[in-house]
Amino acid sequence: MPETSYNRDRRYEIDENVNDNLEELAALEQKEQLAGEKRMTGATHAEGLEKINTVSSFVPPPPKKTFKQELAVFTGTYSNENLFQLFMAPFAVFANLAVCWVILVNSMAVVLYVVVAFVLAQLFAAPPYLLTPTAIGYLSFGPFIGGVLGTIILGTLSDPLIRWCSRRNNGIYEPEYRLIPAMFGLLSGVALVSWGVLVSDGASPYATATLHGLLLFGVMFTCIGTATYALDAFRSMTAEIFIASMLAKNMIIYGFSYFVNTWTATAGVKHCFYVWGGIAFALGATVPIMYIFGKKYRSYWARNNLLEKWHIITHEE
Repeated sequence: MPETSYNRDRRYEIDENVNDNLEELAALEQKEQLAGEKRMTGATHAEGLEKINTVSSFVPPPPKKTFKQELAVFTGTYSNENLFQLFMAPFAVFANLAVCWVILVNSMAVVLYVVVAFVLAQLFAAPPYLLTPTAIGYLSFGPFIGGVLGTIILGTLSDPLIRWCSRRNNGIYEPEYRLIPAMFGLLSGVALVSWGVLVSDGASPYATATLHGLLLFGVMFTCIGTATYALDAFRSMTAEIFIASMLAKNMIIYGFSYFVNTWTATAGVKHCFYVWGGIAFALGATVPIMYIFGKKYRSYWARNNLLEKWHIITHEE
């Protein structure tokens, strides 16, 4: 796919900068207007330079690439940043407590879903179910439906909800509004506890598959809600947050693979999934806390950005 990201002048990122620099932006706009007038009127080169030099320097956007140019494997250098800094940035973002919260909640929500996948064959291939490998595979149809429904509902209602909240807030948008759908992540806790109870009682596989779907339905709300919050609240670090989240998620899943099956066999599925459900409820309980204090922390981080003090520049900066 062609590259669609545009690296514009950082002074236009008024939603990230502490100071808006509106006067400087107005000067840039004036210069662009003067440059356009020069092209339209056919003024002489000297006259154009005299007008343009009255304001700060302006770099016009690059022309659109042709189809042939978009097919090129190497299209130039897009970043002159230090390679060591680029390597350290995904680890440095953990200095931001809100980012740590996003990574923890997002990663653990996915891990709790994967926990069911770890023990699915272990529980349903044994008595009283004695399901074949094919039948066990069909159990994943439940979370497939739950994931599709969660995606459709969030994609349809998320932005209208945000606009409604902004209108109620006198037209002012706050990134914390993105956390409202994440409260439905509590459904994953309900699903985990109920799934453990039904499986331990040998209930219908159709009922367990339905709860498995409810689990992923809740996980979708948690993951998308927290991820979009990170995108809006700390947009300059989104690439690094994504990398750090993938790293944390995979490391946790790798660690869980060493004990989940053994623990389920020794402690019992009901006990284990009471614990997993409790963890899901605890994660969901932190969402209102971040909703209330998120704005204050964003303000604190804008005034005390540790990455800037450490001279670590994130990719989008």
